[in-house]
Amino acid sequence: DRAAALSLALRQARVLRGATLHATTPLPESQLEGLAIFAVMLCLLADRSEGEEDQALASATDLALALGPEVAAAFDAPDPVALSELYAKYARHV
Repeated sequence: DRAAALSLALRQARVLRGATLHATTPLPESQLEGLAIFAVMLCLLADRSEGEEDQALASATDLALALGPEVAAAFDAPDPVALSELYAKYARHV
């Protein structure tokens, strides 16, 4: 799946700089990069109307945080099949 391959390539290239977590977010900072990439990719994959970008990104971010351990494991492995399955399962919920 292209989305999973691109996500892993983006993480490997360390494209994110300066991302931070809210103090109350119960996730290790080491997971932030993968979760952010996952949220953005999930938002891009979602079937949404024009003008709903902000709401879609917020929804995708909430899903990424809720799925934190699964997403982190897929990025850490790295496991493109697991990432692809997560995208397929959750993109329709954004």
